[in-house]
Amino acid sequence: MLSIPQHVLYANPLYPIKINGKYGFIDRNGNISIQAIYSGATDFNDNGQAIVIYSEKRGIINLTGQYIIPPIYSDVGNISEGIIPINNGGSWGFLNMKGEQIVEPKYLDAKEFSDGVAAVKFNTYGFFDDNGKFNTTVNKYGFINNTGKIVINPVFDNVIGFSKGITCVKEFNLWKIINKYSVPINKSKYTECRKVKNGLVYVKNKDINIVLDNTGAVLLEMVVDDVGFFSEGYFVVYETDFYSKSEKRQVIESSFRKNDLVQWGRTIDGTLYRRNLGEAEFYDPGGIKIEHFLYPTPNGRNAYYINMQGEKIGNYKYFDAKPFSEGLAAVRLLEYNNLWGYINKLGKLVIEPKFEFAGNFRYGLALIKNNGEENYINKGGNLIIKTNKLQQ
Repeated sequence: MLSIPQHVLYANPLYPIKINGKYGFIDRNGNISIQAIYSGATDFNDNGQAIVIYSEKRGIINLTGQYIIPPIYSDVGNISEGIIPINNGGSWGFLNMKGEQIVEPKYLDAKEFSDGVAAVKFNTYGFFDDNGKFNTTVNKYGFINNTGKIVINPVFDNVIGFSKGITCVKEFNLWKIINKYSVPINKSKYTECRKVKNGLVYVKNKDINIVLDNTGAVLLEMVVDDVGFFSEGYFVVYETDFYSKSEKRQVIESSFRKNDLVQWGRTIDGTLYRRNLGEAEFYDPGGIKIEHFLYPTPNGRNAYYINMQGEKIGNYKYFDAKPFSEGLAAVRLLEYNNLWGYINKLGKLVIEPKFEFAGNFRYGLALIKNNGEENYINKGGNLIIKTNKLQQ
């Protein structure tokens, strides 16, 4: 099937929306283009394909609402490089855009294709290593090409998809970054790998967030809660300054700073505890019990934006924030009753916070929610769908 040119998608984009409990699609003027008959729907991708759920089965439609792949599968993965991961009868395989099977459904899990390969999880697999020794693996991930040929043996506990020639793989509870030849790009190992996207790798070593490029060079390193994905020149950074007491264990202090979390104390019932970076280790007579009990206080959550050089957009901190899309970013502010609005890249509030949920802009519109109802706004903050316009 031919791809739809980008300019056609931009001129006539469609957006999923929930109407009377079902999902359909509207155009940028708020008119229904595809009737709301689905129990679930994704955005259309850049090739004009969307995954929909009908009668508890998944399929794929085009911009006219016609099925490219009929809704007969229990699950459908992300469409990429013209290949579709599908789950049929509990096993994963792959189809092309004509609906033809190109890789037999026989895997425990399958991820989308990227850079010509896809990660799949084998039930059991035997192979000879470089030293001629025969090995057997159980429930491990490896990588195949679009004919089903194994290109990297299944020896990993978990994996992230490739992007610009690199990926993250997990072995023995630690992550490392490898290239398409299964060669590590650096000597480091990490406690967590969150994503490989656009050639950037987002990893953590305990509380240190690290962003690397596809050569293994460190671009950003910060001791914060989390670092969001790089978008339109900026990262979103999340951190918590204050934590509150547990409801389960009545800890004496009700709020204290993150930097002070290495202390000894006692709960009201006399149990000894040690606070350390968001966790409490309780020492009971019967042994050690680890229990997460420290949570951000309402005024302790912070989110802000930095560029690749670590420079902030202003000095303002938000209760929550999302990546930039089409020049605007959704932010959540305490002083506006925890509602969402939008800022520009100067940090100026350009759409007043009045939404319970706010999504990213795509082809000029962004999904918002209020009182359980979905709608879309344009960059002027105006609602696209008027009251009762879509009632059927």
